[in-house]
Amino acid sequence: NDIIRFAHNEAQGAYNGISLLKLMGRDSGFIAANAALSIQEVNFVLIPEIKFDLNGPYGFLKALRKRLESRHHALIVVAEGAGQYFFEGEKIIVLRKCSKEPIFTYTDFDCYVSQTFFIIQSNRINLKYLTGLLNSKLIAFWLRKKGKLQGNAYQLDKEPLLEIPIYKPNESEANKIAVLVDKIIAQKQQGKDSSENEKKIDELVYKLYDITPEEQKTIEQNT
Repeated sequence: NDIIRFAHNEAQGAYNGISLLKLMGRDSGFIAANAALSIQEVNFVLIPEIKFDLNGPYGFLKALRKRLESRHHALIVVAEGAGQYFFEGEKIIVLRKCSKEPIFTYTDFDCYVSQTFFIIQSNRINLKYLTGLLNSKLIAFWLRKKGKLQGNAYQLDKEPLLEIPIYKPNESEANKIAVLVDKIIAQKQQGKDSSENEKKIDELVYKLYDITPEEQKTIEQNT
């Protein structure tokens, strides 16, 4: 109880202060839940047994923001295994800030990354297709002209990424690009040149967005 009380005091000591207390519990939130029930200062408890969204109308971040707006401090107790599924399965990873054109990397294995990276997960779209699309010259051009920049560095957080005009493909269109992405991944792993397949993806993306030859020339000259 003393540790939780000290964490609560730390949060109260700063305007909109947040204390995050991690407790044991890779697969079970028993310790975190019981610790939170033992003292009323705890505002949120995150445990492995219950999945939660970070964003959206019912997401944890919205609830946390509401708490800060009303009380200006918050104490979160989290079991160490809470939210593991955010790092499992298919995902696209990209640096939040990069001085050069961003590289969107597809992975299909469990991995943990630092907060300098942004993770894209979705079951509503083929992620290999999305990887190819996001790495295309058209999207690179869009990010440079319409995206969020800090100086000359790209800023790739949720809001800027959601503004990208994503073409919703049919299954055939998605598979054509996904197959090329598979080939590029294999070439990268073997240390081979993948520029030819990258060019094929660019050409397919131009067709999806009805980009004219004149527009293509402009894009090629500015990426």
